[in-house]
Amino acid sequence: MNSNSIFSRKILSSKRQIGLLSWYFVGWLVVVPLIVGLLLQLMNAYNEVNLLFFTYVIGALVAIYLALPLLKAERKVNFGDAFRSILIVIGLLYLANIVIGGLISVLTETTTSANQEEVSAMFNQNMVLQSIATVIFAPILEEIVFRGVIFRDLRDKYGFMFSAIVSGVIFGLMHVLGSLISGDMVDVVYIVLYAVMGVLFSKIYDDTQSIYAPIVGHALYNGLSVLLMFLV
Repeated sequence: MNSNSIFSRKILSSKRQIGLLSWYFVGWLVVVPLIVGLLLQLMNAYNEVNLLFFTYVIGALVAIYLALPLLKAERKVNFGDAFRSILIVIGLLYLANIVIGGLISVLTETTTSANQEEVSAMFNQNMVLQSIATVIFAPILEEIVFRGVIFRDLRDKYGFMFSAIVSGVIFGLMHVLGSLISGDMVDVVYIVLYAVMGVLFSKIYDDTQSIYAPIVGHALYNGLSVLLMFLV
C-alpha cells in the first residue's frame, strides 16, 4: 500500500496535535514525573521502576484520549500487509543493532547505551512492571506522538524520507536526552541507532497506513528485547 492518500486527511485538529505534543514534551516529560514521584514518596513506595511505570501508564492513557479521532479513523488494518511489514522491520532493527550498534560500541568503547543500561537495571528490580511499561505503554505513547502526530503531519507535505528522518531524530533525541543533559557526549552517539529505529517504525506506518501497525511493531520489538534480557 504505497498511496499516501490517508496522510492527506487531517484527522487530528491542530488543538489536539498541540495538546499531544505539549502533553509529551512538557506534561509527561516534566510535570507528571514530579507529581508521581511526590505521591510515591508520600506513600513510601518511591523507586525508579514505580516512577517509570506509573508515568508511562498516565502518559499513554492521556495520549490515547487526545488521539481518539486518529485511533478511530485508522482502526482498519490489512493484517497481511501489517504482518509482513512488521516482520521485515523487526529483522532490519536487529540487523541495525548488530551493525550500527556494533560500530558505535567499537568507536566509543561502550557495550550499550545508557538508556538500555537503565532499562536493564530496572528490569532486574521489577521484571513485571518494567515489562508492562516497556512492551505496552511505551509503544502506545511514543507511536502516537512520533508517528501519529509528527510523522503524519509532515508526510503529505514533505514526503516519506524527510518526515521519517525528522520524527526519527526527535525520537532518538528523547532516548539520549539524559546523557545530553549530563554532558555524556559519548553516549549521545547512540542517537543514530534510535533514529534508525524511528525511521523504520515510520516505514511500518507508511506501508500500512494505520497507527496500530507501528504500535504493534514497536511492542513486539520491545517484547523480544525483554525476552532476550530474561533469557540472558
